[in-house]
Amino acid sequence: MMNQPRKYANLSAFTLQPDGTTLVGWLGSRSPIDIGIWNMRTGALLAVHNLPRDRTIPYKEVDTCHTQSIVFLEQEDHTVEAWNFQTQTQLCCFQGLPHTHSDHIIDRSQTVILSSRYFPHKDLNVWDARSGHVLHTLQMPHATMRQQLAVSPDGQWAFCGGEGTSDHPSLITAWELQTGQERYTLTPTQKRSIYIDWGANEGNTKEHGVCAMLTSHDGRLLINALYEGIIQIWNLQSGTFLRQFPVPKGEYSDQYLPKGIVIALTPDDRTLFCVRFDYQYRYYFMLDVETGETMAQYHSQLSEKGFSFLAFSEDSQSIIMHQPTFTWSPNSELPSASMYVDLSVWNWRSQQPPSPLMLEAIHP
Repeated sequence: MMNQPRKYANLSAFTLQPDGTTLVGWLGSRSPIDIGIWNMRTGALLAVHNLPRDRTIPYKEVDTCHTQSIVFLEQEDHTVEAWNFQTQTQLCCFQGLPHTHSDHIIDRSQTVILSSRYFPHKDLNVWDARSGHVLHTLQMPHATMRQQLAVSPDGQWAFCGGEGTSDHPSLITAWELQTGQERYTLTPTQKRSIYIDWGANEGNTKEHGVCAMLTSHDGRLLINALYEGIIQIWNLQSGTFLRQFPVPKGEYSDQYLPKGIVIALTPDDRTLFCVRFDYQYRYYFMLDVETGETMAQYHSQLSEKGFSFLAFSEDSQSIIMHQPTFTWSPNSELPSASMYVDLSVWNWRSQQPPSPLMLEAIHP
């Protein structure tokens, strides 16, 4: 009997249940099924659910905040609904920002939603996550092409940073959300993005400035990564600079700066997960927050396209990573030019590379 091609679930976001034995995944606004629940050990599908939303109204998925199990769905009139796909409840509904894509994040206590728009807009809206009312409209000092947002765990502070431009250095601005007042502005680097002409109608923008940013779970630290390959750590309340350390170069790193950096903090705030994108390889590091020491690392070739999101186990020992993978040649399991979701589980304390976790597909 011939083996049938294995089909994999395609997720837009996921989170772990508190006991760590099951995974809850959001399948995307275009899927006839909203939510799947899987066994973390075997990948077996345990249950499926739909959100209690009106499925006759067309929605598009504008953002997911996987660390808080939140998905933002936008209607054609820019009305945005915020849903918790883990509890299958709606948080709020608010009128979104029109005419351009927006980024949304929510604090861990799920009290405020922060929303920004792409260049050339400089405004950020702060929404009450329970009522959907606008609390504040904040103004950045200058527009940046890619904005990085962060909010403190208690929803009291908001942060926005970005890359530098040819006219302005990179900045990080902090607001106190109780009053909406700007509290401080940081200049993480004086370098500015410049366009390099390689000739023959080719060129590239050499980016500098903030490419990732987050706050610690205890609300004490603001941490950002720079395109220059540097991690910086600040006192969240005062903006005082505390320390910085370089993102390590991998075995096959060349002379170029990384194309991008992704960072995430373990639940115990002691270790920083860092992904460095070089031109041929992707490097994964676990870095000590106090010293910058490399605690674990591995690398992979850049055959995978993109890095979407991840989740930590409660004990901070394991990381579940989501990476869409494109396969361009036929094989026994996947058709050519297809995409499947590659979930990997990395028990980084073991010093072993991640092991794959394939989730059983949902057949509506």
